[in-house]
Amino acid sequence: MEALKTTKLYLKFFSNFILDLSKILLVLIIFVKEFFFGLIIAVFKRLFRGRAVHSQYNFQKEVSLTISRRIGDTVQALQANDAFYFRFQRKLFEVLLAPVNKQWEASGYATFDYVADGVPCRAVCKKENEHDVKLLLGLISVTTTKNEKIEVDPKTSKIRWILQHHGGGYTSGTRVSGQPVGHHFCEHADSTEDDYSTVSIIVDYRLAPEKKFPGAVVDAVKCFKYHVDKVGAEKIVLAGESAGGGLVLSTLIALRDDLICLEKEDLKAVKEPTADDT
Repeated sequence: MEALKTTKLYLKFFSNFILDLSKILLVLIIFVKEFFFGLIIAVFKRLFRGRAVHSQYNFQKEVSLTISRRIGDTVQALQANDAFYFRFQRKLFEVLLAPVNKQWEASGYATFDYVADGVPCRAVCKKENEHDVKLLLGLISVTTTKNEKIEVDPKTSKIRWILQHHGGGYTSGTRVSGQPVGHHFCEHADSTEDDYSTVSIIVDYRLAPEKKFPGAVVDAVKCFKYHVDKVGAEKIVLAGESAGGGLVLSTLIALRDDLICLEKEDLKAVKEPTADDT
């Protein structure tokens, strides 16, 4: 019986492996097909129109956008029938944006990962601020010669915090693919004429279809409360692009109305209104 169970497990593993491999090959074939179709369509559109679709677009950018749009539409159609393609898209975005992340890191930025109350996060900050950021988050500690821990007061710190919620339609995007936006947030925030430095925290909230609503809101609320306990609410700003912007609004409403009970297995049950609340 044990040998039969082991054989079944191996067969299931290899069948799943072959199935996933065939899906990846299918996506690659689609990418090649859509690349050439997108290229042909962009060239013909430019020839018949005689000008760029936008004054800021050169021909190369116009072709790239046409190809990306066709590939994106095809992948979305595949996703409607199989969650595998969601995971594939997330990894694809990470691979495509890896060179951009490397460029930012080479220009003087540091990144590190940590977990905020069960929610994976990635911090983006200037290299000279990395030690102070880790110290404020409690990831490292400083002791005296007598081995006494030195407590850091976040109120005297000259670091402000952006909790960044990446986009992706609540189905794609990760803390890795959201990193370039985090760099831009830091760059623009640090361009002001005050003495503060900025750290962008990319919240890697749970995504659909693996985790449906309100998983993302629960993670965002937990992440916010974690950082409030560490550095105080007065130095935290919530930000997000695309779906991340919608998540920020949902998070603010949940915090305002104390609806952190959106998910019973993670948080307390909904509070029933009392006479004092009315």
